[in-house]
Amino acid sequence: MSHIQKDILKEIVNKTPKGLLKSFSGEFTERELERSFLSDVWMDYKKSPRNTMLIGGLIFIAFIGVDLLTRHEKPQLLQLLASRVSVGIFLLGSSIYLQRAKSYFDGFHLLCLANQLVIASALILVGIIAQLSFIHNAFHVFMVTLVFYQFTNNRFSYTLAACAFYAVAYLVVSFGIYRLGAVDLVRFILYLTLANALGISMLSYLNQTWRKEYIRHLKEQHLNQELRIAVDQLFKAQQEVKVLQGLIPICSHCKKIRDDKGFWNQLESYIQDHSEAIFSHGICPKCAQDFYPQL
Repeated sequence: MSHIQKDILKEIVNKTPKGLLKSFSGEFTERELERSFLSDVWMDYKKSPRNTMLIGGLIFIAFIGVDLLTRHEKPQLLQLLASRVSVGIFLLGSSIYLQRAKSYFDGFHLLCLANQLVIASALILVGIIAQLSFIHNAFHVFMVTLVFYQFTNNRFSYTLAACAFYAVAYLVVSFGIYRLGAVDLVRFILYLTLANALGISMLSYLNQTWRKEYIRHLKEQHLNQELRIAVDQLFKAQQEVKVLQGLIPICSHCKKIRDDKGFWNQLESYIQDHSEAIFSHGICPKCAQDFYPQL
């Protein structure tokens, strides 16, 4: 578990998840707590974006075979090959980099954003070069938008920006290539609205699920730590009681008791320090007669 300041930990223990998480994105409101979360769950948290980049890179490269079989125009084929190879290498390289990263690093979210933008741009470019139909490319937009939200584990604002870029860029390109009527435009906007609504709900749910589990783990750790402290204090108290019940060295003349550090203490002071007893001084009849005969 990474180090968290005591005031932040106290806030976690005292607050409910609703008070610690952003209602829309599901991320932590405290930047330090968000970073601590990412550092602590890093090895599991990086798996999804790493696999997404790996599979994406393999898909781009695998479609080279399809292009070789179906594309006969050499300029078009070379453009497609260059696009697919460059994007595939970038995605695979990012995947390998994440695989080797043993701890969370500051550039993680920017790396995910760069991959999202590269994938979006590449799909638009490939769609133009391959002269794919409007509905074919729109399906790519729908599916990849869901993938961005669910599997890249990027910062909520970055994923939202990447999906907005993909939608707007494809819409702008489509106006220049396809003859979109009002019906097609409305249909496409509804298509994008549905994809983003589903994606936002999925990402928010995933963020909250990850972080609520982390909050529960921190609270359990804090309670276990307090329990260990209480047990240690009880054990120490029991040890002190055992010392009092054992062999106690006492002076045969002044009745002082020697403690474990070698110091001689008054009998009542030693007993008060090693037990729950409290002394209330009085005087016995014999001592009263010996020392205060006038009374």
